[in-house]
Amino acid sequence: MKENIVKKKIREGKLVLGSYCDPLQFYQIEMMAKAGYDFVVLEGEHSPYYGVEHCVHAVEVAEATGITPFIRISDNNPVLVNKALEIGAYGVMVPHVESKEECELAVRAAKYPPEGTRGSWGPQALEWKFANEQTMVNVLPLESRKAIANIEEILSVKGLDMISLSTGDITFALGYPNQPMHPEVVKVRDHVLELCKKKGIVAYAVGDQDLLKYYYKKGVRVFVSSVNIMKAFQDHVNELHRVLS
Repeated sequence: MKENIVKKKIREGKLVLGSYCDPLQFYQIEMMAKAGYDFVVLEGEHSPYYGVEHCVHAVEVAEATGITPFIRISDNNPVLVNKALEIGAYGVMVPHVESKEECELAVRAAKYPPEGTRGSWGPQALEWKFANEQTMVNVLPLESRKAIANIEEILSVKGLDMISLSTGDITFALGYPNQPMHPEVVKVRDHVLELCKKKGIVAYAVGDQDLLKYYYKKGVRVFVSSVNIMKAFQDHVNELHRVLS
């Protein structure tokens, strides 16, 4: 296991950029690495491929091209956390974490004893201290009202590295579907960001450029933004029409 570049850049206060990717789109992972993304989130929750076995080759491609691989698993299940890390992911993103106990479950599953319960198999176990330091546990705790109500307790969990400030689910939970910059949504999200700063937890923002710019001014330095492939194709076609007309 090599040093986690994302963790290193966070410690140094540098800008960190990532994007989601279907775990079977190997060419896209390579293009993201060449474009300058720092990490890729292999999507195991909202893609058709829910098993971490679909991420095996994607992790290999990410390692070979120099981009840090994370896996978003489909459920807060210790078995999924363990398998995601054993195939080489440098961190797991765990959805639907609604309580301190659920967050502790995710953290323990990602860490070798004595910090956690991760099984001591494979080469990483031989460097368990280093692996524990480099592995990132990221949770998505703003996907329900229950989770929002428990946010302070969730953020108190030792070993939690990073949380999502949420874009979509938080709007549904608060009753403002698909309105990520609604004042009431922003109010809750900003409150959570301040709690993160006090507790030393990294918060990352997901969304369009206006949302990302807003949180950059608030001090956020980790961002996840998916590429609009259709817009890129459309811009290229429009450019060809302009040049060839």
